[in-house]
Amino acid sequence: MKVLNENTALNEEHKPLISVVLPVYNVGEYIETALASIFNQTIQDFEILVVDDCSTDNTLDIVCGFDDSRIIIVTKEKNKGLIDSLNIGFELAKGKYIARMDGDDVSVQRRFEKQIDILENNPNIKVCGCWLQEFGSSNRIIKHREFHNEIAARLLISCSMSLCCAMLDREWLAKIKFDENEKHLEDYDFWARMAWSGEF
Repeated sequence: MKVLNENTALNEEHKPLISVVLPVYNVGEYIETALASIFNQTIQDFEILVVDDCSTDNTLDIVCGFDDSRIIIVTKEKNKGLIDSLNIGFELAKGKYIARMDGDDVSVQRRFEKQIDILENNPNIKVCGCWLQEFGSSNRIIKHREFHNEIAARLLISCSMSLCCAMLDREWLAKIKFDENEKHLEDYDFWARMAWSGEF
């Protein structure tokens, strides 16, 4: 495990297949289950960039309880919100692909395997999403559209992919930033800007 601050550059010796970008803020109740679902993946060639937005609960204590060199904790000097954490995580990522996840998410065991299979076998596809199922007070399943034209068309009226469960081609994202002015709409703004440069 490595602990860095937000201004530290990572060395480029090892480039994993997947960089998991995992922003966290006060998710102590969920983070152990979230991380366990990553370590349970059928594909194990990854790094996990935990970008902590100055949590005030036991989130970091729980993360530090995972004795695994693939975890990189990035601490911030000030609480600046999710968009800032995403930009830090995407900039530090070294993997061929970036897998997004939030601290209160759980990934099914073959999530990475299935998304990698799509991306590796379809070079024109730059983002692979998935469906989601809520847990807790609701078991609603969110069924996103499957193919690029449908996804792009739906962007005219709503956010048609969930960023928190997407896997993205990192090189395709080079120098792209999430817009700090689009708070709570950062994923919609991101998809709308990127939908014409690669297939979803």
